[in-house]
Amino acid sequence: MPVYQAQRELKNLVDTTAPIFEHNHIALLYCSNGADFNKIKQAITQTQRAVDMWFTNARRNPRLRSPHFSPNGISRLLIFTPDEPLGKQLIKEMRSTNAVAGSTEAKTRTIIIAGYPSQDDFWTTLRHELTHDAMLGHYGTAESLPPFWITEGLATAFEVPAYADGKPTINSDRLNRLKSICQQGKLDLLPLITQIAHQRATSAQYAQAWGLTFYLLCQDSTAMRRYLADYQQQIQQTPTSHQSVFEKHFLNNESLSDLTDKLQRWVTLQTSTSQ
Repeated sequence: MPVYQAQRELKNLVDTTAPIFEHNHIALLYCSNGADFNKIKQAITQTQRAVDMWFTNARRNPRLRSPHFSPNGISRLLIFTPDEPLGKQLIKEMRSTNAVAGSTEAKTRTIIIAGYPSQDDFWTTLRHELTHDAMLGHYGTAESLPPFWITEGLATAFEVPAYADGKPTINSDRLNRLKSICQQGKLDLLPLITQIAHQRATSAQYAQAWGLTFYLLCQDSTAMRRYLADYQQQIQQTPTSHQSVFEKHFLNNESLSDLTDKLQRWVTLQTSTSQ
């Protein structure tokens, strides 16, 4: 299906479909894969609660949005099977290799997921995209988001349900990928912390984003909350500003190289502990 046709059909579906249910400011408009609605609601609740706990200075506002967003302040969720035309198109565009894919359109706050509920990756992908939507509730627009490492780092951290206090649990898939990166001597934080939020990335970049985010969430939660709050005040965002904000909150009197060494040691410890 050509992209323009898929976009037209998706817009028609969004504009004309009555919600199956509304839960915590998210409306499920379409679900053809047979997923349990209560389990979807549980994922919405768990993910939003985990994200909101890191924004103590400003609660998530469902009406905080771009001018293109729907007037009722509700995000839209659509779930397709990988065999449907729109599901196939999403999987193709996201270059998925496991027949599961997800995307969050920031301007309209529309979340699209393709996959089957029998796949664990379907649920991790759903929580990943729900995290992006929850963050948009705090920042308002895609242009206001922090850089890639933290937007994707939080999304990968909360692919698995967090503890009740919002602290993430280990994502074993991301940890194993990060272990391989460290063993190859390819962990490199400088390009990571300066990368803007809206760039296509490799699995290695996602794994490094997860590792840095997970480590800082656990090691310095106060600095993390201040860092996230700081971006709610940022107007101009450049690679240089991303680096300076990161250094302000996380480096103190150490270098980025020191932090890299600490992260690598932490990865080794976590891997040996989990074996």
